[in-house]
Amino acid sequence: MLLVHGANGKIILYKPGGDKTFHEFDDKQQLNNWVLEQAGDSHKRAELASHFSLDLFGNSDLSNFHVINCCNQIKS
Repeated sequence: MLLVHGANGKIILYKPGGDKTFHEFDDKQQLNNWVLEQAGDSHKRAELASHFSLDLFGNSDLSNFHVINCCNQIKS
């Protein structure tokens, strides 16, 4: 994934492999709201997490997957 910050304040998220490759946000708050939406749905959360590596210790147990843990904390 890649975030591009435009001079006009807009943010573009490049997230390959999903239904929508590019996501455009007017500002950081809109991006944060999108992340919260992803974190609130188990399917979307897993799809988002699939773009990140497993934790630094190489743990393949997804319950310990750092990104999923972060998303779970955000949605709470």
